[in-house]
Amino acid sequence: GPPPPAPPHRGNAAAAAPLTDGEWHRMHPLTPLLKGGIFLIVILGYVLNSLRDQLVEFFIPGGGPQDDGDPVRYVYEHGVVGWVLLGVAVLLLVLLALFTLSWRMHEFRVTGEIVEVRSGVLFRTNRKARLDRIQGINISRPLIPRIFGTAKLEIAQAGNDANVQLAYLGVKAADDLRQRILVLASGAKDDERQHDPARASNGVLQDRVDEIFSPELDPAAVRATRIVKVHPGRLIASMLLSGTTVFILAAVAAM
Repeated sequence: GPPPPAPPHRGNAAAAAPLTDGEWHRMHPLTPLLKGGIFLIVILGYVLNSLRDQLVEFFIPGGGPQDDGDPVRYVYEHGVVGWVLLGVAVLLLVLLALFTLSWRMHEFRVTGEIVEVRSGVLFRTNRKARLDRIQGINISRPLIPRIFGTAKLEIAQAGNDANVQLAYLGVKAADDLRQRILVLASGAKDDERQHDPARASNGVLQDRVDEIFSPELDPAAVRATRIVKVHPGRLIASMLLSGTTVFILAAVAAM
């Protein structure tokens, strides 16, 4: 007889069909790193700056910094480089374990009624957005997540409840999931032909470049929504007549 159908793939890189099956799914594996990316970049910048100073001192004696309080210089002069490297390795392993645990505990599901997100290791949080209260779904791709091919979905709902965020998902999965949630929220029947899990690929590098420079909203993912175009002149006029602009002008005049 024919082979049994393969189980649905639960990865974020596939089409979003499995992501709306009501089961719990995890975010992109880089989510913990991307959420703490700014902090890690600051630490990395400090370390690289210290190493740069030491390299200058190595090749040009007397050309490096003369600050005795430099921690890198202190470690080198006291011969504890090995212990420090061991401590750094242990710290990295601990951070990796915490990131993995945080990723495994950060899940979401989409049913025929709600979009639910739960996260946290020690202190669990649970956010829900009912489909009949969804007012819009925004796709945000800041610079660093964009480089890694990820995006953030923010679901705005009516009422006093806070918005529900799905951060982070793969770019393609985010576009497809947004479209499917809008279809579910509208009560319309989904068209399976709109979701092609086997999108054409031009190579890993070219795909990443296309994702970086692609628009925030995939034009192919707007078939379930209505897009309204606003004339640039009207948009500029609305900004000039906004309360913020009037307040700034009044403050400048008062000064």
